[in-house]
Amino acid sequence: MLATPGPLPTGPQWAFEVKFDGIRLIRTLRDGGLRLTSRNGRDLTAAFPELQGLADSLTAAGAHDVTLDGELIARDVVPPKLQAIAPRIHRTSVTPSIIAALPVTYMGFDVTRVYGADVAGSPWEERRAMLTDLITDTSGWARSPSFDDGAALWQATADQGVEGVVAKRRTSPYQPGSRSRDWIKAVHRTETDAVVIGWRPESGGRSRVGALVVAEVARVGEPQECPPRGLAEALELAGADHEQPAGERDSADDPDHERKPIERPAHEESLEHELKPVAQRGEHARPC
Repeated sequence: MLATPGPLPTGPQWAFEVKFDGIRLIRTLRDGGLRLTSRNGRDLTAAFPELQGLADSLTAAGAHDVTLDGELIARDVVPPKLQAIAPRIHRTSVTPSIIAALPVTYMGFDVTRVYGADVAGSPWEERRAMLTDLITDTSGWARSPSFDDGAALWQATADQGVEGVVAKRRTSPYQPGSRSRDWIKAVHRTETDAVVIGWRPESGGRSRVGALVVAEVARVGEPQECPPRGLAEALELAGADHEQPAGERDSADDPDHERKPIERPAHEESLEHELKPVAQRGEHARPC
């Protein structure tokens, strides 16, 4: 089930949750075995083997057939950022040292199947109560907190640099695969000035623009950070709730991706002339 972008609603019929910057994961427990699936259907079970612990906990409690929905976030990064766990996305096996260096927490926010029974049609409030009964919070997994005051949560997430807020209608059923107005997401946006300096085609052989290459103006000598390798793949797995469209892949991570030459624009001399004063002031455009 997907949220619809929009302003936060008000009223007692709504509950509010933090919108974390992570990877949406469906956790399926069947006969003691755990499967982790991303929004676009990719199996990520091998990348995060430590989450088997929740399956063991549920099995010990007698819950043998459970499906959870939630967000996987970086545990030691405040506020959580998707790029912090991006290096783990590609892995088909991990070592204890990798788990320790890049720890994650699964924030469960919904349940659609309990003890083999489909509960997707139950109201959100009832499913939330089931989730509370199922999950005991630990460092590796927890229930995503829910609040009654959306305005206060909006301000708190803005102050702390968290991605945003999701409002959920208390009486709403869970609608798999649907974007519903029973869930409304509002995201904090930041803006910056940038210059478009190029583009790359969409991967997969389609003759469309896949991404723009932009540069921001920064002081010479000022330390800069660029997105790490693998972030684009993590965005792809996260789906359309993030800025990069689902299905796109960073060509730096795709050895089979063929870069197409960028044609020099007819107004190139004019553009260079416009940028010269910036360089003369001791600044430069930093491409990422």
